[in-house]
Amino acid sequence: MNWSKCLVWALACGMILLTVGCECSQSVNDLKAQNRIQQQRIADLESELGICNADLLQKTQTLEGLTGKSGVDLKPKMP
Repeated sequence: MNWSKCLVWALACGMILLTVGCECSQSVNDLKAQNRIQQQRIADLESELGICNADLLQKTQTLEGLTGKSGVDLKPKMP
């Protein structure tokens, strides 16, 4: 009788551990999926930032070129 109680307890503990293990595994998988999504978002934003920086550089160069052609000195004159 004592041996059968130990067996029942061992099986119950095993089932609990399996259930908790499955839940933890699912949580880890969910976190990994969220991490992949966030990494892709970061890559997309870095790409967009690169495009914006290139556009800004081009517009700055265009502005500098136009300023030189106008003959207007935009720097303040010192007395």
